Amino acid sequence: MTTHSLPLNFVKTPAPSGGYARVVVRPVLLHGKMVIGEVDRLEWVDEQDNTKIYTTIVNCVNLKRDIRIVYLVKNASRGLSFALLFSTDTELDALSIYQYYAMLNFN
Repeated sequence: MTTHSLPLNFVKTPAPSGGYARVVVRPVLLHGKMVIGEVDRLEWVDEQDNTKIYTTIVNCVNLKRDIRIVYLVKNASRGLSFALLFSTDTELDALSIYQYYAMLNFN
């Protein structure tokens, strides 16, 4: 399987203890590139119609802002199929974004 890198970067989130580690130099704001097919860094949301739904907030290089992505993984007869939905409203939940796109018949 070939991996394709997207112009999206994971946003660094706070540590579970509630703070960041103390650094002397400028802190890194981005936390690596997103690669198609890797869902281990995404948050699982739900499974609907044999489609697994994952989400996270990433920084889009082209838009120069943070976006919420909804990553769909579906088991098809020919293997796995992927879809990537996004919204610039990062407060919107993943299922709402999925339902908006489903109304447009893009799933």
